[in-house]
Amino acid sequence: MENVNQPIDLSDLDAYYQREFQLIHDSNGRYRGKWNWWAFFFTGIWCLLKGCWVVGIMALITISFFVYKIELSPGIYLQFGITNLIWPLLLGWRGTWLYYNVKINGKQLP
Repeated sequence: MENVNQPIDLSDLDAYYQREFQLIHDSNGRYRGKWNWWAFFFTGIWCLLKGCWVVGIMALITISFFVYKIELSPGIYLQFGITNLIWPLLLGWRGTWLYYNVKINGKQLP
């Protein structure tokens, strides 16, 4: 873990991420951030916009490959995949912590 006594520069982040990143930093990584609705709803796109390239690409690829397509009537399909549930839940739960690791620690995978 990083040194808690060493200050971190959060000036380029909005107030929400400044608070969350400071809490994560002060807890020496024990606090992992609270639920992130933006990461939940915009899963892969959110990752790419925040610089979490590896996870964002993995999420978009797995979501696009593992989708079940059910034909309701001719030409009308319902698409559903287990990864369409797993990635949003995972990133909603740990998205802020993932973003912290990319932004502060420079690590794509924690």
